[in-house]
Amino acid sequence: MQAEALIYCLVVWMVTVSRADITNENPPSGSCLCLDASSVNIRATACGTVIGSGNAGNCFTYRGTKTGCTLNGVSYQFFEVTYGSGSGWIAGTYLNVGAASSCGGSGTPPTTEFRSIFIATAWNVDWPTSSSDSVSAQQQQMLNYLNMMQNTNMNALVYQIRPAGDAFYSSSIEPWSRYLTGTQGQAPNPLWDPLEYTITQAHSRGIEVHAWLNPYRANLANNWNGLAPNHMANVYRQYAYPYSSYLWMDPGAQVVVDHLVSVVSDVVTRYDVDGIHFDDYFYPYSDGTQFPDTAVYNAYVAGGGQLGRDDWRRDNVNRMVQRVYNTIKGIKSSVKFSISPFGIYRPGHSTGMPPPIAGLDPYTTMYADSKLWLQNGWLDFFAPQLYWAIAPPAQSYPTLLDWWLDNNPRARHIYAANGVYKIADTNNWPVSEIENQIAISRDATRRSKQSLGNIMYSAKFFRDNTKGITDAFRTRVYTNKALTPAMSWLNVNIPSAPAGVTVRGRTISWNKADDDNLTSLWSVLRHDDSANNWTQYDVLTSDVTSISVEPGNYSLRAVNKASQESQEVLVTVSAEFVNRFG
Repeated sequence: MQAEALIYCLVVWMVTVSRADITNENPPSGSCLCLDASSVNIRATACGTVIGSGNAGNCFTYRGTKTGCTLNGVSYQFFEVTYGSGSGWIAGTYLNVGAASSCGGSGTPPTTEFRSIFIATAWNVDWPTSSSDSVSAQQQQMLNYLNMMQNTNMNALVYQIRPAGDAFYSSSIEPWSRYLTGTQGQAPNPLWDPLEYTITQAHSRGIEVHAWLNPYRANLANNWNGLAPNHMANVYRQYAYPYSSYLWMDPGAQVVVDHLVSVVSDVVTRYDVDGIHFDDYFYPYSDGTQFPDTAVYNAYVAGGGQLGRDDWRRDNVNRMVQRVYNTIKGIKSSVKFSISPFGIYRPGHSTGMPPPIAGLDPYTTMYADSKLWLQNGWLDFFAPQLYWAIAPPAQSYPTLLDWWLDNNPRARHIYAANGVYKIADTNNWPVSEIENQIAISRDATRRSKQSLGNIMYSAKFFRDNTKGITDAFRTRVYTNKALTPAMSWLNVNIPSAPAGVTVRGRTISWNKADDDNLTSLWSVLRHDDSANNWTQYDVLTSDVTSISVEPGNYSLRAVNKASQESQEVLVTVSAEFVNRFG
């Protein structure tokens, strides 16, 4: 285990307290104080001692005693600051994370961590930039994303291939997406398959591809305009309803669920996807009116159904989630199933999140019992959309994350989804807010509860390096390679240890894997003698059979699609051999 240090990152300017609120905590000398605000000429004082001054974003090392308190269930440290002509107390979340290399950082990042972005295709949010772009331009845009991910040490892509009953891949079941070609049902010209292309290119860079589908949304308008004849809203027109801003399929109609399962089965069968992903849309977000499923519900009751309407709706979604999970595992046990639901669950209810958490309840509005799915293990990882800042008590990032971690009896992986888009909207978050959220997710106690990664929404902010976020991730957040975390419950054979390992000079070589594609990656770790631990040196694709390294002790392992590793082969590259053989 790496040594831990305490980092104190100041993340909000909105909390006001009196001296009577403060109790002694006395954290150790040498802690990091991060100032994050729009003000300049900041002067930070703790217990009467000036600990630093400068512009927002400066990192100061404290050399004395600080005071702190617990506010609304979150532990804070308080500092007296002077900014411009004003002064007051400022609160910073108390983070217990790995040894920090820089302000907002978390020291040496984990060797296993899910590092991902969402690429949204609905409305051309992230890709392609326009449905009128040429095929070559669309391909180059995707390559730009994948190259950025590789250079930033990300290892997984959540790619939207079915935004509204349409397809960003070649399908005999559903029509080509209008967001790809401009007209639904019209094939790209020249013909290509974006999903196959993305998988090939991503896997060649050691990046997983999780195909993101929306289960029930039928159109991004509340009508049938522009829908192809074979679109599900035309094929099952009696179960398609205009509701609020969208056209929606009825989750209670068996043919709708059967259609969805056939789509999932087709993708898992024909494509080398690493996962299937659903987001937060089940029944639609309520507009205050009744979802028009009366006829389907009455038919259920007439057939002997006993559930009330709300419970029946939840049961429809629950049975679909369980069926999709079982269907995937029946085809390819290595393919992961995941959901990124709304991040709040039953606020104020005895079975949900306690006060001060407040907000929309998807259990009663979208009939999404996401806690049940997690507790029953009907998914392999869970990615609650925690699109709120660290500090506000009604929707506090660490408080929400901790609740999900404490309601995970089957120890499924939790990869929080982070609202990167808020660095560019009216919230105007600084990039350090996202950095600090990842540091919270990496906290040693949280990692022990399966907080093992993050997914950023959405990709375009990394494409555009908005506020320097891509640079920040490359230089401070994801500074090393990492495997996605191993899932021990997946029924996948463990690959054999690397064979034929030799060393010549600084080059380690081994035989190509001969295990019917069981090996998907090679993991190379290097022993850090100063810290007496192993760090991830590189992650290589299965076609690579050598690597040039610096002198040191290395561990080479084969990795399967569940990120389960073979027995290691230990290799020493000595300085003497490097000098002799180069």
